[in-house]
Amino acid sequence: MKLLYLFESIRSPILDKFFLAVTELGDETFFIAAALIIFWCVSKKTGYYMMSVCFFGTIINQALKLMFRVPRPWIVDPDFTIVEEARERAAGYSFPSGHTQNAVGIFGCIAAEMSGKKRGIILSGVKRRIAIAICILLAFFTCMSRLYLGVHTPLDVAVSAFLAAVLVLGFKLIFDNVNNEDTAIYTIIALMLVFASGYLAYAYSLPISSIGAEDMYNIEEGQKNAFYMLGGAAGIAVAYPIEKKFVKFNTAASPAVQVLKTIPGFLLVIFIKSKLKAPLAFVFEGYNIGIAHALRYFVIVFFAVCIWPMSFRYIERIYYKIIKSR
Repeated sequence: MKLLYLFESIRSPILDKFFLAVTELGDETFFIAAALIIFWCVSKKTGYYMMSVCFFGTIINQALKLMFRVPRPWIVDPDFTIVEEARERAAGYSFPSGHTQNAVGIFGCIAAEMSGKKRGIILSGVKRRIAIAICILLAFFTCMSRLYLGVHTPLDVAVSAFLAAVLVLGFKLIFDNVNNEDTAIYTIIALMLVFASGYLAYAYSLPISSIGAEDMYNIEEGQKNAFYMLGGAAGIAVAYPIEKKFVKFNTAASPAVQVLKTIPGFLLVIFIKSKLKAPLAFVFEGYNIGIAHALRYFVIVFFAVCIWPMSFRYIERIYYKIIKSR
């Protein structure tokens, strides 16, 4: 707690705003944006690489949370204060840090894809070194934001950063050295389904007798996240072969077309994510609400991987028709 008290002592309104903004780099919405930009505009292989790292990182992170059930710092030490604006987004157990896991996974993948002999993101010379340095700094400041805001301990952050780094390097080796990319991705998807099912079974096997309301809430959050992960894995399992065989979209395009692909697509994904929640909850009322959670994330992934990319060739044609008509 000494380091957290040190951060508490240097807080200021300006630093609060800065770290509240930086910590969003580890949020789910930022991951969705980063993954879609990479997948739609840079490299499908790199997109699957990033999805794999963040998927397995989230599964491991969530399982460890339910396994160790470490309370947040302000619960462990009632005298410690946090930046209040961060409290609402700091639900669940403390160990390990999900935001750290996401940020190191996202920026680690991008940096790794700009490094080595087999580069999925092609930059050269000074630009490449600057981009890698920026990725490292963004990951670092996201980690620091969790400590500054007071929502995690150094151990929470260090363990998450280490696990994410291992996954970044491990999946980089896999994607760079497989002879058959399809076989590798199908194997990874199968493992996603196995891990998601296993985590779901584990989350529902936890004893809930004689536990407090806070623990019950956190376990229910873990169960909900398990359905999210299972639905997302199922979405990739169905979408990948369909996109590979029928959609076959091209990531390359002019900057203007890339913008026209990504901004409306991202907004539609977020719209589906937010607006599909209530209707599905209503439809599955009286049943296991987890089915609604899984179905929503299945639709999100299927739309992002298959449905929206079908529009890319038409977006490009319409754009160039408009340009030529001027």
